[in-house]
Amino acid sequence: MGRCGAPRGQISRVAVAAIDVIVRSCREPVTIDEIARTVGVSKDHLIRMFRDTFGPTAGAYYTGLRIAVACRLLRDTDEKMDAVALQVGYSGAANLSRAFKEVMGVRPGEFRRSAN
Repeated sequence: MGRCGAPRGQISRVAVAAIDVIVRSCREPVTIDEIARTVGVSKDHLIRMFRDTFGPTAGAYYTGLRIAVACRLLRDTDEKMDAVALQVGYSGAANLSRAFKEVMGVRPGEFRRSAN
């Protein structure tokens, strides 16, 4: 049994289903509530199951995935920062920059300059 009282396999199935939703939604804003509804569990239950199965929270995984896609776009394209932000689900360059710096430790422009 897992910490939530469900068999360990059930925890993994829900967490894996959440990963699927996150990957499909990485280029558009999605909330943890929406992910939980899609996989058929409560938000709190999803958070616990995801963390127990994978380590980071679903929110941290989602942010990391979006930033990874942004890194690829910054490295491989000449797209403006607002366009990159919109492609990975942020409303603008300022929001992307804030999240990017938190995850990567540098601003997107610095990353782009060092990658090229």
